[in-house]
Amino acid sequence: MKLGISTYTYNWSIGIAGYPAPDNPMDIKSLLRRTKELDLGVLQICDSMKLNMLSDAELDTIREYAQSLGVELEIGTSGIYPEHLYSFLRVAKRLQVKFIRVLLHDCQSQPTIDEAIIWLKQVIPKFAANKIVLGIENHDKQKCEELIYIIKTVDNPYLGICLDTANSYGTQEPTEYVLKKLLPYAVNFHFKNFIIERSLTNLGFHVIGAPANRGEVDFAHILTMINQAGKDINIILELWTPFKDSIEQSIELEEKWAFDSILYMKDIIKNTRI
Repeated sequence: MKLGISTYTYNWSIGIAGYPAPDNPMDIKSLLRRTKELDLGVLQICDSMKLNMLSDAELDTIREYAQSLGVELEIGTSGIYPEHLYSFLRVAKRLQVKFIRVLLHDCQSQPTIDEAIIWLKQVIPKFAANKIVLGIENHDKQKCEELIYIIKTVDNPYLGICLDTANSYGTQEPTEYVLKKLLPYAVNFHFKNFIIERSLTNLGFHVIGAPANRGEVDFAHILTMINQAGKDINIILELWTPFKDSIEQSIELEEKWAFDSILYMKDIIKNTRI
């Protein structure tokens, strides 16, 4: 088990479309340096970096730099149509990664459950042959039972679940339920904390991000569940840091949340009996 960060830990520092751009956006090398500075073992590079658009030489440079820092790489993408996943198989082999987080949907495709099964059955043998695990992330499109049905039907040890603690609220499934359902199939873990609060009018609720040490999800409880399930999987911190009055203030808050979260999570890991 290793603790790590993701491109979704530093959303504002990288840049979000429709908002002011940072003066010096974080790139992959700066994310790798930040991973090392936080004394972490893993960086998960997901959608915002468009890895499949990079050349072999560019990917080789990233791999060599990560290796020089002693940082393990994981990657992620959205969309599972075969041509797209095969483009990430090239990336994975070049970066020498052993895990790819996937979302079933993207802006080009919204597969049905049956379509997803057909596509995954088609591609998974090539990933298995290279000992690369695909982890489907629970999101706001599919319920737990649908994801479990996909995993059981494809029936390959190189396909599992990238378990996220917050995303399934979009399907009206709370964290504790999601954990109990999906943890047996988990091959990677996203810890993302949040707060549920009333709107100012009292007409409804808002689900908003929080650092790891505050919010609805108890990391110590999560870690105990992972250990009891006998899961030796990497845990990746993600953040839903809100936009503040400026991009500079948002980046400052994001950095504080990342630092405080990692410090807290390390302390919990250190003091949790395995």
